Amino acid sequence: MFVDAFSRHAPEKPALYFPDSRPEVVSFGELEGMVASVSSQLFSKGIRSGQVVAIDIADDFLHAVVLLTCARARVCTIAGRAGDLARDIPVAALLSDRPPGPASTIPELKVDASWLTSPAGTYEFRTPQPDDLCRIMLTSGSTGVPKGVALTYAMIEDRMVAYGHAFGPEFPRYHRVMCSMKLASSLGFGFLFHAIMRGDLFCPDSSDFERITETIRQRQIEVLIAAPYILTELMAYCEASKRSFPRVPLAMTAGSLVVPALSSEVVRQISEKLVIFYGTTETGVIASTSASAEPGDVGAVVEGRRVEVTALDGGPAKPGEAGIVKVSSSAGPLPFFEIADLATRSPRMSFSPGDIGFVSPSGHVVLRGRSDDLINAGGTKITPEQLEQALASAPGIKDCAVLRERDPLGIDRIVAFLALNAFWNQDAFLGYCESHIVRELLPSKFVVVQQIPRNQNQKIDRKALVALATS
Repeated sequence: MFVDAFSRHAPEKPALYFPDSRPEVVSFGELEGMVASVSSQLFSKGIRSGQVVAIDIADDFLHAVVLLTCARARVCTIAGRAGDLARDIPVAALLSDRPPGPASTIPELKVDASWLTSPAGTYEFRTPQPDDLCRIMLTSGSTGVPKGVALTYAMIEDRMVAYGHAFGPEFPRYHRVMCSMKLASSLGFGFLFHAIMRGDLFCPDSSDFERITETIRQRQIEVLIAAPYILTELMAYCEASKRSFPRVPLAMTAGSLVVPALSSEVVRQISEKLVIFYGTTETGVIASTSASAEPGDVGAVVEGRRVEVTALDGGPAKPGEAGIVKVSSSAGPLPFFEIADLATRSPRMSFSPGDIGFVSPSGHVVLRGRSDDLINAGGTKITPEQLEQALASAPGIKDCAVLRERDPLGIDRIVAFLALNAFWNQDAFLGYCESHIVRELLPSKFVVVQQIPRNQNQKIDRKALVALATS
C-alpha cells in the first residue's frame, strides 16, 4: 500500500523540497527519521490508531510530514480548524502551529519544528488496512456548510492509480513534480501521496514567483500542476519582468475556465504539453484532455468513470443539450463515503456535482457552469462560468469573476470583477464585450480588483464576491 513507500525507496533519493519553508532537499531516509519523531510525539500526547485528528498547520513542510506520519500510523486526518468542522465528525485533537482559536471542545495540540527532530521514543501504531479510514475532506458544494467526504486507504490508492490513465502516457515517466494546490485540498493531498508512493520529488510552489522559476530550474521540475489562475499569474510575471519561464515537459490544470487562448499561451510560454482535467472531491478525476477545443472542454471521460447528462427539466437530455452532469463508476460504487454512510459503510453509486454541461460528438465533457448559480437576464439563461469564460478571453484580462445581484424588482443584474494586466485598454475591452457578449448579458457594473478571491482549491469564492460587491 502507498503508506509503505518510505521503506521501498533508496534512503538517499530526494523526496521533498519546500522552497518557502524548507529550502533544502529532504531525502527519503531523512523523511523516515522525521516520521518516526512525529510518531513518537503523537503517541506521547495520546493520539492512537483509528482516531481522527484535524490539521491546521501554516508551515507547509511541517504540514506535509504530519500528514504522511498520520497516514502511516493509521490516524485519519481532516483539514481545518475546530470551528470549520462538521458536527458529526468525531475529532480527537486539533494539530496546529497557529495562535489559539476560539474556545472549542476539541483539544488543541501545538505543533512546531521541534517535532521533526525530537528523539524517537516508543510508539505503537497499528498497520493500516485497505478499508481503514485515511482522510476526511471537507467540501461545501453550493451550500456553504462544510460536508465531510470520507476516504479509505483503498479509495485513495484507487485514485492514485487512476492518475496514470487520466493524465496521459507521459505523466508516469516524470518524477519531479511542483504542485500549487494547497495540502488541505483534495488535489494537494493526492499529489503529495502520489509522489511519495512512486518515489518522486514533491515540491509545492512559492508565494514568490522568482523563487518558483529558480526552483524549477535548480530542481529540474518536470511536471507543473497549477490552477488556471496561477498559470496566468506566472505568465504575467514573466512578461512584466522580461524573463523567460523555464519550460517544463508537462503542465496540468483543473477546471472549466481554461479557454483555448489560455491553453495555447501555456504551451507557448510554459510547457511542452498541457493537460486539462475535471474532477470532484467525491469522485476523483472524471475527465481529461490535452487539447481544449472550446471553453469548458474538460476532455474525455477517464477509465473507470461514466458521465450521464439529464435535461434541466428532469427528462433525458438530447445529444449536445446542456443539462445536469451525473457521475458514476463503470463498475461498482464510487470511491467515497458520506459521513452519514460510515456506520453501514454504504458507498454511493452515483454523484451529481451540480455542474451543467453536455457531452460533445467527440465524446468530450463540456462544462457550462453550476445548476445553482443560473443567471436569468431578460429571459436569457447563463451560468457565471460561461460568462467568465467569455470575459477571460477579452484583451487585458488576467482573471475575472461575475456575480448575480437581484434588484428589488426581481431582475438579475450582473456584476463583473476584473483583475487587469498592465496592458489593459478600456476601449479595446468594451469593444470586445459589445461584439462577443449579447446585450442582455453585458454586466451592469464592472469592479476592478487586485485579485479575484479564491478558496484553497483555487475556485472562485463567491461569498467573498458578495462582500466585495456590497462594500
